[in-house]
Amino acid sequence: MQSEMKSNAADPLLPEEEEEDKHLPTFSDSYICFNKDDSTVFRLSRKYRTHFISFVICFILAGVCCLIWSSDHTSTSATTATAVSAATANSTPGSTRDLADSKKTIGGSKHVLHIDVNPTAIPLPPGQHDQQKHLPAEGIQIQLRPYKDTGINLPVMPIYGSSETARLGYDHVYVIHNLGHPERLVRMARLLQLLKITAEFVPVIQPPQALLQLHLPALNVSSTSHSPSLANIVEWHTRYRIYRDMANEGYRSALILDDSVDMELNIKTIMRAIHSHIPADWDMFFPGHCGAFESSQPKPSPDKLPSLRLANMPICLHAHAISHKGLMRLLHHLPQMPNSNEIISMAIMRLKEQGLLKMYSVDTPIFTPRPEEHSTNGSKRPAGNKKLDISAVDHLSLWRGKNGSGHQ
Repeated sequence: MQSEMKSNAADPLLPEEEEEDKHLPTFSDSYICFNKDDSTVFRLSRKYRTHFISFVICFILAGVCCLIWSSDHTSTSATTATAVSAATANSTPGSTRDLADSKKTIGGSKHVLHIDVNPTAIPLPPGQHDQQKHLPAEGIQIQLRPYKDTGINLPVMPIYGSSETARLGYDHVYVIHNLGHPERLVRMARLLQLLKITAEFVPVIQPPQALLQLHLPALNVSSTSHSPSLANIVEWHTRYRIYRDMANEGYRSALILDDSVDMELNIKTIMRAIHSHIPADWDMFFPGHCGAFESSQPKPSPDKLPSLRLANMPICLHAHAISHKGLMRLLHHLPQMPNSNEIISMAIMRLKEQGLLKMYSVDTPIFTPRPEEHSTNGSKRPAGNKKLDISAVDHLSLWRGKNGSGHQ
């Protein structure tokens, strides 16, 4: 009994005044864990307690750093995966404010392509500059530039790489923008961003007034049905201007698209296969057309791509490519302005029928106009067209989210 009392007195962890609590530890000097089954006591000294606390703090800090890095990485990925509206649906075409403050232009011999990453800057129509509008935080503002000698601001798409990948195998890609449909400009800019296609937007513009007066007769009773309409003159002038620009810039080939087109999501893979099989003598190629009988046309040769065809009458120009040889023949045989009410697509087909142009097409178009924009009821497609296997525009709505916010 005395030895037990001495043992208890020698242990500083047991209070001397409370005999009945001799088995309970105090935590003034250390952490103590005990197991009631075997009464084993584990003591952690102050040294180990300090190490334990330091380890816990370091572990917590490391976790916080990982969370911060993960959040930043996710935000950056979302930013690079989204394109932003280059114009708003309620903006007046051609009146959007130019965001540039430098002397760089688009359309010259050297194309300067730039992305303004300021997500709060958005072009506003005149009179609305004081109403600051904000884009989603993950948005990328595509910079606007006036197109050549016009005051029309259009998106400047970035350079995504070589022509083989970024320009679908051509020296240049043109996108014709109808100023009456700003929503198409927004969608097409996003679509090019999604597919990483570098293109130059070109506006549909009227020819100079003097040229109009020369070719467009006064609207009176004496006018005949053979006189060119204003719509035909504008389209002819727009496309002829592109052909002249292609020659002036020295492009050996170019793809010309309307801003209303949709395309296959794997368009780059398809175009690589076409370029490896299309004969070298091609003048014009129609990856998009309105020809009802292209699928029945023969292939250039048995070993060529199954979908490649000798063109019959592709007609539509919403997606067509021109080689340098074909361009020279177009500029030589097409007048600068129409002499009759013949539309430019039929004038080009006439050159083909005369044996002046070597044309190729595909059995089923891989570029198609959106059905809702081709007809008033939204249910019809041009002749020879069918629903795309994987629509890039439909995928765009999934990529950016149904509300266009960039979230799935």
